[in-house]
Amino acid sequence: MEKTTGKNQCCPVCKTSIGFLSKKVECSNCKLTVCRDHSVMHENSNRFCNICEKNLLKNQFFPDVAFHIKSLKSDLEYLEKEKSKIRNEVLCKNDIVNRLEKQYKSNLAIHEEKLEILNKKILQEQNKIVSEQKLIVHLQQSLAESQKSEEAMVEKLNFLMQENHKAKLDFEEMTENQKFLIGQIDKLNNELRGLAPLSRLTLLSCSSCKKNIKYEFYEVFQTVFILEGRESFGSLISQANKTTSETEIKSYSLCKACNIF
Repeated sequence: MEKTTGKNQCCPVCKTSIGFLSKKVECSNCKLTVCRDHSVMHENSNRFCNICEKNLLKNQFFPDVAFHIKSLKSDLEYLEKEKSKIRNEVLCKNDIVNRLEKQYKSNLAIHEEKLEILNKKILQEQNKIVSEQKLIVHLQQSLAESQKSEEAMVEKLNFLMQENHKAKLDFEEMTENQKFLIGQIDKLNNELRGLAPLSRLTLLSCSSCKKNIKYEFYEVFQTVFILEGRESFGSLISQANKTTSETEIKSYSLCKACNIF
């Protein structure tokens, strides 16, 4: 506390001007002049101003207050530093959060775009599966129809094989008949070599005897026609099945006109 000097001294407590005639005292501790109203007399006749008295009481009854105040000031400074540090960390983290938010929004947009593409692909695959299922149903139907056609073809083939086998047997039978008939023709041909030529007999005979000769030697004439190539093999079979009963050959006496039949 600064000392007041001169005529214009004032009390450091109440700031009242202290004149020459004013009631004033000097503080035994700080040696400042103060008004009597703001001073205190102790038992040892020492007078203290209110400011020094307050400090004295503080040191007497609260000796640790200064230490606590110093400690609190130190703590306050530390807290201020921590506050500044935390504020900087918050600002830094806010920057990180803002950056992460931007990155999140960007990633979200990319994710939504990819998700849309995947949904389109899924829809395409689903449509493809439906199309393939329809194709499978169509192929199954075609396969069933093909199996039915195959069964019909197999049945028809079996029928044709049976018919072929039957035709083969018929052909073998006809071949045997042909061999038999050829043998008969050869036999008749050998017999004809020992007989008189019928063509000459027909020239020498009358019309009545010529008719009788043809009736009597019907098979011989047919054989000659066949050997000369005038009839087919099918005609040979039909002609060979005829009997002499169809011509109804009769017994004739010797012809008086030509003396042959």
